[in-house]
Amino acid sequence: MTLIIHRCSCGHPDLFHRVDFASGAVEDCTGCLGGTHEFGPPEAIPSWRTDPAHPTAGTVADPNPVEPGTTLQGLPRLCGCQDCRDLYQRLSREVG
Repeated sequence: MTLIIHRCSCGHPDLFHRVDFASGAVEDCTGCLGGTHEFGPPEAIPSWRTDPAHPTAGTVADPNPVEPGTTLQGLPRLCGCQDCRDLYQRLSREVG
């Protein structure tokens, strides 16, 4: 799966932050010591998977994008802003 994230000025993806996307308020950032947090445009980051038929053959990128606003096990809710939805649509057409 490919996750759509916003990269923060601290370098971390928005998944490392507690963010109120409606107001843009950043409550904290795991691993940061403070400072200003500003988010850039959405970007796609791939995740990796093994081929179930060949589990020892190594990993491959999974190009299927995860829909914005989705909550995945172990991760906070993904941003669902219009820019993220637009990128999702473009990526979905490319994979399609």
